[in-house]
Amino acid sequence: MTEIEERYKETKELLGEDLRFLYEIDSKIEGLRHKDGPRIEELLEGRDKRSDLSLFIGRSPEEISLTQEEALSGGIKYHYGNLILNGLSSAEGLVLPKNIGGDLFLNSLSRAEGLNLPEHMEGNLILNGLSSAEGLNLPERIGGYLYLNGLKSAEGLVLPKNIGGDLYLNGLSSAEGLNLPEHMEGSLSLNRIKTCT
Repeated sequence: MTEIEERYKETKELLGEDLRFLYEIDSKIEGLRHKDGPRIEELLEGRDKRSDLSLFIGRSPEEISLTQEEALSGGIKYHYGNLILNGLSSAEGLVLPKNIGGDLFLNSLSRAEGLNLPEHMEGNLILNGLSSAEGLNLPERIGGYLYLNGLKSAEGLVLPKNIGGDLYLNGLSSAEGLNLPEHMEGSLSLNRIKTCT
């Protein structure tokens, strides 16, 4: 962060790699985030966020959303940030972006019927209200955590191939039929399972 800041003071320019870091394209900025927040905002002040993002994600600025309203308007290929849709009890008519660069919260959904999730997610996916995996098509890759604590059975559950964080399946009482991801960087939480057969 300090290196970017010093270079910017001298040249008044940000390199592509600087912007990737500041927009947290590849990973979240760890460490003293509360200290770095104002510094990041100052460096990005006055920049066209959509144009900057389009350089890295291969989408036109018109295909990028920055607000929840834009993300749900249709035709969006990439949403920058989180989508908090906990008030939705049905996925009917819900059109999500193809890719989300943050978290997706859908805790009030009790059924996956009609739910078309993004192809890729950089953040966490929270679906704790689902009691069944019937009709659930998860993204192939989730960069963060996956929360499915409401599921009572693993029947029909096809997990992503790659999960970058923890996997929470605390509602399962049996591991029968559970096939774990090929790659998982976090831990697995199965608190209700007493025995494995």
